[in-house]
Amino acid sequence: MDWEIVPKGTPRSRCRSPECGKDIYWIERPRKNKPGTARVPVDCDVPGGEFPDSFSAGKGVSHFKTCVAANEF
Repeated sequence: MDWEIVPKGTPRSRCRSPECGKDIYWIERPRKNKPGTARVPVDCDVPGGEFPDSFSAGKGVSHFKTCVAANEF
């Protein structure tokens, strides 16, 4: 699985899709095969995922892979 690391203290957000509404975390990471960074929504509520808190980082997968309404975005 391609884990995304969510830095400690990252605020929780919510998916804007009315069909989904899951809690997500926005992170910045280097773009793959391109210069610069990309903002990626991360879903930590997956098997093996870990939620970040103010003391430790978390991990999850891109919410584009788990969102029931990913085609809206």
